[in-house]
Amino acid sequence: MLKNLSITLVLASALLGILLTASPSDANVKDSVVKLDALGMKSADSDIDNQLLKAIGIIDGMDQRERWSQLRKLLDMKKFTYSKYYDELLYIYMAHLANGKNRKEMDYLWDKMRDIKDSIHIFPAMLIRMFSQKDSTYYNAELKRTFEYIKISPSKTKIHGPMIEGNFLFGYSVQEDFSMNQVPKVFTLKDYMESAVPLDGFSENTQYAGLLVQYLEKNGFSAPVAETLALLFEKGGNNGEAAEMHHKLAEYYNNIGSYDTAFNHIKKASAMLPTNQPIQELKKKIELTLVLQSSDDTNAPSPAPAVKTSSGCDDGYFFDHSRHISADQLKDKSKKELKLMRNEIFATHGRPFRSQDLHDYFTAKCWYKVNIDYTDTVLTSADRDNILTIRSVEDSR
Repeated sequence: MLKNLSITLVLASALLGILLTASPSDANVKDSVVKLDALGMKSADSDIDNQLLKAIGIIDGMDQRERWSQLRKLLDMKKFTYSKYYDELLYIYMAHLANGKNRKEMDYLWDKMRDIKDSIHIFPAMLIRMFSQKDSTYYNAELKRTFEYIKISPSKTKIHGPMIEGNFLFGYSVQEDFSMNQVPKVFTLKDYMESAVPLDGFSENTQYAGLLVQYLEKNGFSAPVAETLALLFEKGGNNGEAAEMHHKLAEYYNNIGSYDTAFNHIKKASAMLPTNQPIQELKKKIELTLVLQSSDDTNAPSPAPAVKTSSGCDDGYFFDHSRHISADQLKDKSKKELKLMRNEIFATHGRPFRSQDLHDYFTAKCWYKVNIDYTDTVLTSADRDNILTIRSVEDSR
């Protein structure tokens, strides 16, 4: 049994090697260069163009070990840098190097590629550089380089996908033969950044949303990145991922004191995942913070507390503050009464009121004593729940 398993694994390994190497060795570079050039809608062939194509055609017929070294020599010949096919040859060779994970040689060719400012292949070349460094310490640097390119490039910039082929079982490789295989589709950078799903030629990891996810994983939380991701996830109908991003954004804005923004995000997260307990708890916390920061009493200067006498004052309360009040118990209350009920909770702890109407109302109460050191930390759990209940009824009126 073990012997058969061993033989099976050896055969599978051999098959894997064949599958991963067959395509590069059989690549028809001349036809691939011509097909890729058509993506850029360039001019008619010049004498230099014809010379380069002729040389590539001859090299295509050579032994596979010799082919790539000869193609490499073409890239070093200065006269061919003026050919319209030069960037296509560079791109195919870089794809070949990416499959071999030859970083040093890719760096050399990349210096040539990035000097061709109008090449449609620059962006996919950056992505295949990233692909080749996926498991190395250089990957994050390549990721940041790609984001910088996206940031500074016009939205109408023409791009195409890196055409990464394969699967999890047999591995992935970058397509380097376009003679018989699918030719990439052309998009704009705007198309790429606004698409909620991978465009043709792009994978989950090389599509914009995939790059954003990897950026957060490697560089820590960034609100602008998270907000873009949340929008893309919403657009793609990925409610779970979108809710997670809105939850993280709500936590971030709540921590820096931007409570209105935090509430907008947690409200979206709550609508997407209404049964998620952490989301609901944060929503309640932010709601309470907003209520405690109510502007009811911030429009006028703080008056001095009135002097009370032992008679002529009102000793009553709207309700028993030690108990939780329900929305149903408030259905007959007016909006003015609800406002007074909510602020009565603060008043029982001595909160000073700067709004004249609230100040006058509570200084007429026998039990009201101003506490100049008042903070919302003195509020009990029942106080906080009742404040939210009353405020929700107020807002519905």
